Amino acid sequence: MEIEEGKFLTIEGSGAPGGDEFQAKVGALYSLAYGIKILMKKEGKDFTVAKLEGLWWVDSDKPFIEVPQKEWRWKLLIRQPEFVTPEIAEKARQEVIKNKKIDLVNEVKFEKMKEGKCIQVLHIGPYSTEAESWKKIIKLMKMVFIMRFTFLTHKMLHQKN
Repeated sequence: MEIEEGKFLTIEGSGAPGGDEFQAKVGALYSLAYGIKILMKKEGKDFTVAKLEGLWWVDSDKPFIEVPQKEWRWKLLIRQPEFVTPEIAEKARQEVIKNKKIDLVNEVKFEKMKEGKCIQVLHIGPYSTEAESWKKIIKLMKMVFIMRFTFLTHKMLHQKN
C-alpha cells in the first residue's frame, strides 16, 4: 500500500514492547494526543485520537525476529488531523506539563512523515504474540520479492483485545 504524507506525534526509545520505558513513553504520547483533542474540541474541531503505530528496527545484521526484544529500537506514532499545527501541539504540551505534571511529554515531537510504499499489519493482541504478525509480514515480503535478510524497519498498528 502507498501511505501519503501525514502529521504525527512521535517519541523514540528502545527495549521490549510493554517494558517500563515503552509504557512511560506511550503514556506521554497519548497525554499529548488527548491534550490536542481537548484544545480542538473547544474550537469546534473534535476528532477521534488515532491508534498507536510503531516503527521498529534493530542495530544488528541479524533478522529482526532473531534479536532479543531488549535490543529493539522503536519510534511510536499517533497520526494527527491535517488541521493540527506545531503551534497547537506546543500549546497542548504546555497544558499537559502544567496540569498533569508529565515532563516526559517534552520528548514528544510533531513531525511530518511520508512513508511511501509499505506492507502494514494490524496486530491485535498482546505484545508477546507480535512475532506471529511479523512472520506474516516476512511471508508476504518474500512473495513479492522485496525482502532482504536484514531489515531496516517494520511498522505495526497496535490494538489491544
